[in-house]
Amino acid sequence: MNPVAGPSLQIRWIGTTRVLTPVALFLSALVVPGTERVWLWLGLHSVANLAYLGLHWKGQPSSGKPATWLDLYLAGLFCFDVWLEALIVASDGGLQSDFILLFVLTATLAGFLMRYRGAFLVAGTGLALFGSLALGHLGTGWSDAGLSTLSRSTVVFRTIMVVGLGTLVTFLTAYLAETLHRQRALSEDQARDLLLARLDLDGVLNRLSYGVLVMEPQGKLLYFNQSACSILRHPLHPGARLHQVLASETWGSDLVDAVREVTEGRGPKVDRELRISPSGWIQVQIAGQWMEGQLRNVVVALQDISAIRKMEEEVRSGERMATMGHMAARIAHEIRNPMASITGSAQLLGDSMAASDDDRQLLGLIRRESERLDRILSEFLDYSRPRTPSPRPTVLPELLSEIREMVLARLARDGREGVTIKTKCQGEREVMIDRDMILQILFNFAINGLQAIPESIPGMILLDVAADAEQIRFRVRDNGAGMSSEVLRKVGEAFFTTRQGGVGLGVAISRHLTALLGGTFRVQSLEGRGTVVEVAFPQQQKPTGTEHGDLNQTNRN
Repeated sequence: MNPVAGPSLQIRWIGTTRVLTPVALFLSALVVPGTERVWLWLGLHSVANLAYLGLHWKGQPSSGKPATWLDLYLAGLFCFDVWLEALIVASDGGLQSDFILLFVLTATLAGFLMRYRGAFLVAGTGLALFGSLALGHLGTGWSDAGLSTLSRSTVVFRTIMVVGLGTLVTFLTAYLAETLHRQRALSEDQARDLLLARLDLDGVLNRLSYGVLVMEPQGKLLYFNQSACSILRHPLHPGARLHQVLASETWGSDLVDAVREVTEGRGPKVDRELRISPSGWIQVQIAGQWMEGQLRNVVVALQDISAIRKMEEEVRSGERMATMGHMAARIAHEIRNPMASITGSAQLLGDSMAASDDDRQLLGLIRRESERLDRILSEFLDYSRPRTPSPRPTVLPELLSEIREMVLARLARDGREGVTIKTKCQGEREVMIDRDMILQILFNFAINGLQAIPESIPGMILLDVAADAEQIRFRVRDNGAGMSSEVLRKVGEAFFTTRQGGVGLGVAISRHLTALLGGTFRVQSLEGRGTVVEVAFPQQQKPTGTEHGDLNQTNRN
């Protein structure tokens, strides 16, 4: 039996053969003047076959190979077949009966189902039974069958013909069945290997960000991966035609035309970019696979280059903005010189004894506005001027104390009272940072916090620093008016300000310097509750030989 075939296929073959043999024997018994003994054996034979089929159906394992006892049962049934055929042949005149060909049928089925085991079994059983029948024609054995006496040469010839033909047929069938079994096993192994290779290839292709399409020269889709569906934004299925799938897209005809260039032989391959939406672009690469001078299929590779195009546009925009920034910085630098002359001249005219009060008032206005314009130009130049960080050992409590003094001086200059400035230092006291940049960053944040505090409430600015082995974290906290979420999203943009008369460069400069130092920038704010600005920088290695003094933490009010 074929151990490789699945259970349903095996039962179908066995069922067919085990039904075919009893039917053939039954029809033969109707023609032959049978005896009660033959009909009794035929009934027993039918019951045995039905029992075998039932047991085989229930006892068939999932592997497709029957149990050993079922194999022996089937061998016994084939011997039973030969026995009944010998009885029918004996009842029909022995070796002269045409029903002797039933043995050839049984031999064929045994070789097909049990291969070489069945061939040896049926050939041996046939030789024994039909050899005994041949002896009956010679006057010995089967004496009660009433067999006619034949010459020795006739008996030998017919016996050799029957047994030899049956043996030859059963071994030939066994050989063919064995060959078929091996070919089927080889085909199944190849199919399994092909399936595994296909699954591996599918797994690889479906992990690619590239889309892959394989089409027939007539345009019918043979294969695609998931990225192709995502890039084309249309569901695909094998057998679909690309021009039908993309019929609703204005760019679909361009892709179809590109494929047609390859299929019609106008070019070996095509490489172009297609715009599929206002902000969406795909790169298409198409090539044909040729074999023996014929185009077998067309491979289409798709890549979504929307992000690349956007990046290129941002780079071009950045280059234009950088050029404009350099020009603006040069213009601002050139404006400062005449502004200094205007301010100085207004100062001299205002101090002149000949100037009237109205003249002094107008000259004072000119001087104040000139000074404000000079501050704007200075901040703009600070923002646009390239700077390189220069880390050096810095004592954090001293740095906070210096910022505090600068803020207090600003309060005194503006005539502002009722604001408390506090400092707090935790962790390491001496670190490697660019002192000037940090000073400017924190001072800008502190002044912004100061300007956000209404004069009607007691103000408080907290300068907080915490340093460990990995990073340095500065916080500037105020109890000002806070910001809405919409305003918070725009914090740090150049020239964005909510203060009347403000320039909007202070926070932008601080954010720019933070990025130069490799730090991070975060702002948290609630309307009516105040704002917290946090900047963190990676801790840098201190130079060898740096001495650390015993510094005491200071909190100043």
